Amino acid sequence: MDKIGQSYPSSLFFRIKLVNFYNRLVGNIFLVTFGESWAMAIFITTFQYLKMIKILILFLFLQVLLFGQYGNKTDSLISLIVKSNPGNTSDIEEELIKIMYISIYDSAKTLSDKLLKVTPDLKNKSLYIKTLIHSYRFYPFDEKIKMLNEATELALRDENNYLLNASYVFKAIAFRDNSMADSALIFAMKSRDLSLQYGNVEDVSGALQLIADVHYYAGEYEDAEIIYKQILHQENYQNSNWRFKIIQNNLGLIKIKERKFDESENYFLNSLNRYSNSKMSYADSSGLPYIYRKLLEVSLLQKKYDKANEYYNIGKPLTEKLKQTIELSGYYIGKAEILYQNGKYDSSLIYLKRAEELEKSYPDLKFKIDLYTNYSNVYGELGKYADANKYLLLLLNSTREADSLFNRSRLMHTFAEHNYETAAKQRDNYLRERNLYIAILILAAISLLVIIIFFIRLRNSYKILIGKNVQLALSPNIESFSHISDDEQNTFNDNELEKIDIPEIEKKRRDIDNEKIDEIIGKLEIMMTEDKVYLEPDLSLISLAQKLKTNRTYLLTAIQKKYDKNFLNFINDYRIKEAIKIISSDEVKNLNMAGIANKAGFNNRVTFTKIFKQATGVSPSFFINNIEASRAEAGIH
Repeated sequence: MDKIGQSYPSSLFFRIKLVNFYNRLVGNIFLVTFGESWAMAIFITTFQYLKMIKILILFLFLQVLLFGQYGNKTDSLISLIVKSNPGNTSDIEEELIKIMYISIYDSAKTLSDKLLKVTPDLKNKSLYIKTLIHSYRFYPFDEKIKMLNEATELALRDENNYLLNASYVFKAIAFRDNSMADSALIFAMKSRDLSLQYGNVEDVSGALQLIADVHYYAGEYEDAEIIYKQILHQENYQNSNWRFKIIQNNLGLIKIKERKFDESENYFLNSLNRYSNSKMSYADSSGLPYIYRKLLEVSLLQKKYDKANEYYNIGKPLTEKLKQTIELSGYYIGKAEILYQNGKYDSSLIYLKRAEELEKSYPDLKFKIDLYTNYSNVYGELGKYADANKYLLLLLNSTREADSLFNRSRLMHTFAEHNYETAAKQRDNYLRERNLYIAILILAAISLLVIIIFFIRLRNSYKILIGKNVQLALSPNIESFSHISDDEQNTFNDNELEKIDIPEIEKKRRDIDNEKIDEIIGKLEIMMTEDKVYLEPDLSLISLAQKLKTNRTYLLTAIQKKYDKNFLNFINDYRIKEAIKIISSDEVKNLNMAGIANKAGFNNRVTFTKIFKQATGVSPSFFINNIEASRAEAGIH
């Protein structure tokens, strides 16, 4: 479990003051919680060690006194958040997140569950976003990433750069701790760029620290060390205990990889000594099991088994008290190696089996490698070569897997910069697309407004047109509504025209005299006005000619010379006038469209609708709906 920055998962740890009088109770004793320098710890006597246990009990008792009160306090704060104005809750939010960090694990998890249940319904989403971000430590990787993704989306929607940056940082940490170096680097770079954009120096340093972590995972130890040391020289990091401890731990890990164990021990001790110079919250103390475990491992690498055993005796009970179960596998493996080196092989196996059971719940490839190494060594000494070979094979497979992951991390790190640039381009494209969509929406709104204005004007024009058509329909004169072309004529009801010889028609037109035309027209107008033959749906040129006792050629010639229109236009003008009269009367209330068409002489509703719109410029339904307003505007009573 060599995980850079593992013991301090947050960039927003808070401090509360704790009593420190017990430093004076035992003088130079290395306290379990706060501790003095390691140099004095190695001289702990049996009597002093018993006192140290009493101090540990006192420390835990003090924690109960100090943190037990937070149950009622958090309920009150949550109630206050719900009832308060959304714009005036920032201090309460910070206090709740602070309590979630400094409380013991169970209390912190309970508070997290309460906040995740209550805060989604609040109008101001900032506390919900903060809860999603800072609750990530209580959940497995997949659920953790899901929560952080939701926090990122909400922060983007609210344009809250502070919380957006926090979500990037914690995503980077989550991916880093899951050995996904490429994703970790991308989000670390996002955090860096966002911090640079808004001028937050401390956040920039935090992003650089994460970038250094990824260098470590990619095996670029020198690059990682350079960045860590650069960060340490910044004033704000010198004054930040928790950041100082993280970087000291990370430098210690680098020195282990470089097999510089004395330097590694010094870095971890520097981190541990900082505890004695500060007052801790629970969140701070939760990092102690990790440090003691690493000191145990370094002592084993140095072959200082007595010192390793002392670290085990201090760190293991502290780990159990602080419920850092994930660290216990490492402690048991370390104890097993100590027993192995002292020739206590059966006892060593007991601790290895304990570690193996824990590793199933908290899988870790490094623990597996150390576990299988110790198993093979112990079984080899016991002469159980079949078991030793079994674990050697498991060790070989785990080592190959570790090498594969390491090579993958290096490879993905190589492409991480490219991936980030791709992500940045996608972000820029998103912004461009958003701006384009906004422009399109504005253009669409303007276009819609223009269309509405045009429609209103067109509707008013139609109303005026309706009034004119009504006047035309009520006029005794034979006025034309529209003209249907000769080509269209055949599509209605006069297909027999196709049978007429066109040259013959032209010849008869020349031969017919005006007296004959007047005679035909006189009879035609009487038949149209008095007999209303146009109301016959099946009326045709032939049937009308027979009624007039003439031939169709003479009739067609007379209509064209007198009215300058073809037969269908002539008949349909009468029919449209009739339809308008029906529509203008009370009779229309009892008729549907087909009924109006039939009473006006049309064969069907479809033909009527088409002819009516061609003649008047509007549909029959529009004409009906607007007849009253149009008549009023036209001054028709």
